Amino acid sequence: MTFESFEVVPAVDMQDGEVVQLVQGERGTERRYGDPVEAAQRWVAAGADTLHLVDLDGAFDGERANADAVERILDATGVDVQVGGGIRSVADATELLERGVDRVILGTAAVETPGIVGEISAEYPGTVMVSLDAKDGEVV
Repeated sequence: MTFESFEVVPAVDMQDGEVVQLVQGERGTERRYGDPVEAAQRWVAAGADTLHLVDLDGAFDGERANADAVERILDATGVDVQVGGGIRSVADATELLERGVDRVILGTAAVETPGIVGEISAEYPGTVMVSLDAKDGEVV
C-alpha cells in the first residue's frame, strides 16, 4: 500500500493544567511535561498544521477541566485544533466550536446519547469526530 501524503497530528494530553503522558491510559501513571501552551508551540514550530488536545480530567471525570489551557493554546497558535475529553453536551461542543476549535471529538457522549452527533453536525457540519476505544472486541 502506498500513501502519497498523510498528516501527523500531535496530541497534547492535559491533566491538572499540565501536559502528561499516561502509561496505557491508566490514571495515576502520568509523567508530567509542563505547560500545554509551550508543548503546543513546540509542535507548531516543528511543522504541525493541526493539534489534537485531550482533556484527560474531562475524559475521566465527565466534565471539562482544562478549558483554560485550551483557550491559551487557541490564542497562542494559528493552526487547526481538535479537542476531546469531557465533551458531554451540545452546549460543551458549541462553546468550543464558537471559540475557534475546528473539530470536537466525542466518545462517551456519542455512545450514551447518539443523537448528540447529529445535533452538533446539523449546526456545525464536518466538525464532529467519534472516537471509541475497544478491548477484546468490546467498546470500553
